[in-house]
Amino acid sequence: MNRLFFNNSGEAHHFSLLGGLRGAFNGSSFRLLLVVVMATVVFNSCKKSNGGNEPVSPDQLTITGFSPTHALVGETVTITGTAFTAATTVAFNGIAVTNIESVTATQLKAVVPVGATTGKIQLADNGKTAVSAADFTVDIPPTPKAPVIDWAKVLGGDEDEKANCVRQTTDGGYIVAGYTASNKGDFAGNHGNWDLWVVKLKSAGEIEWQKLIGGADNDYANAIQQTTDGGYIVAGSTANVSSNYDLWVVKLKSDGNIDWQKTFGGSGNEYAYSVQQTKDGGYIVSGSTSSINGDVTLNHGADDLWVIKLKSDGNYEWKQTYGGTGFDAAKSIQQTADGGYIVAGSTNSTNGDFSVNHGGYDFWVLKLKSDGSVEWQKLYGGANDDVANSIQQTADGGYIVAGYTNSNNQDVSGNHGSYDFWVVKLKSAGDVDWKKVYGGTGSEQANSVQQTTDGGYIVAGYTVSNDGDVKGFHGPAGFFDYWVIKIGATGSLQWQMALGGTNDDRANAIQQTKDGGYIVAGYAASSDNDVMANHGKNDFWVVKLKN
Repeated sequence: MNRLFFNNSGEAHHFSLLGGLRGAFNGSSFRLLLVVVMATVVFNSCKKSNGGNEPVSPDQLTITGFSPTHALVGETVTITGTAFTAATTVAFNGIAVTNIESVTATQLKAVVPVGATTGKIQLADNGKTAVSAADFTVDIPPTPKAPVIDWAKVLGGDEDEKANCVRQTTDGGYIVAGYTASNKGDFAGNHGNWDLWVVKLKSAGEIEWQKLIGGADNDYANAIQQTTDGGYIVAGSTANVSSNYDLWVVKLKSDGNIDWQKTFGGSGNEYAYSVQQTKDGGYIVSGSTSSINGDVTLNHGADDLWVIKLKSDGNYEWKQTYGGTGFDAAKSIQQTADGGYIVAGSTNSTNGDFSVNHGGYDFWVLKLKSDGSVEWQKLYGGANDDVANSIQQTADGGYIVAGYTNSNNQDVSGNHGSYDFWVVKLKSAGDVDWKKVYGGTGSEQANSVQQTTDGGYIVAGYTVSNDGDVKGFHGPAGFFDYWVIKIGATGSLQWQMALGGTNDDRANAIQQTKDGGYIVAGYAASSDNDVMANHGKNDFWVVKLKN
């Protein structure tokens, strides 16, 4: 260890530091001093052994790891680090997480969101941010294969039966609702013309019980749901003494007997298309009205979209009409996570509650606050007819809407010919995320959509095509088949199934079941191919699909 120094004359001299120290200390003292110096050097170098970084502060937001390192959409990932709080937000490669299962100061469990792709995990919390050092891999699931028929049941009598709704029940069975004009076959006791018909099925499709409800004129059900007390709420319409229709809501006990029933309307026609039990134990109902008296206090002209909020006993909490001077109807309603409601239907109005119509009928989606006031509303469509029949809030806070279209301009592109399924994915504020048409050169109509556990969607309706997206149509031309399609999270067609025989068969409702399969309901006039029997005219046809 030498150093160069200058004396007062400016002459350079070399000085040995160790030699100088050895001269200043005796042998043992020098050795002790040397040990101290070397220990100090080692200590100072060890302090920077983590790459030059000081120890992490517990108040610093960090990601120290995550497990597993790869997963599918919908699976849970455990993230470890520091300074996590209830306000910490998570994103997978820029896609925000909507489901954080638990959080502590050092561990956070997040569900991989729909739309996530391989990349960094990002955290944010009150201005602090953190990014994972390694990429998280989003696994791509194998393309699902089309299911097969587990069982199928034909229910009915010698006249017309049509099933409009099916839901799986808590006991693993199914509840089906629609109407019948028969007075023999699977039942007796018809009250006259059409009766509302509710059938409870066991898990394998056998009838557990069935009920006919109605009067001397026409009565039918469009929607049913099991309620928290084990009973059922049913919505539809009933003909009144002047042969117009009133909106009809019936609360059933678990055995199908009537708990209470209520009619709502005026001197015009009122129809209920959708019902759901709400978080407060009441019910939300959507449909249409042409009245401006009785229970209806406002009408914009022709038919208006009508939404009714009921208390648990069936009495009014509030009611609202929405629309313009044309024809407006709400086919589907659901309570949203924020306590409001999302409504889907159609309109051909060009005034009133909106100003822009694309032409003919448009998809009409309204987001309502909890009191029924409009938060936002949007029209979607082209120059021809676009009709929305089903809507559901999705896991990411947006919405999935399904119906049919024969437009091929403006919001709609790719029409295959005549009417096609049209599925539209919306963001939380109603902006379009993506939209797709599916079908062939004939006609298709989508009546029901639901998000599936893999983040995709299942859609059911009917088709008369045997080309384009449609394969396996049973024909002949002019008669419909059930058509079920499974699409991915961004609308890619994964599989499709045409079900039916050589007569007319139309699906109105579908739901994913607890075993990962599907339950489909509608009506069938066929008695061949997939339809094993027919009691006469149209029958309820309930089909259980399995993977």
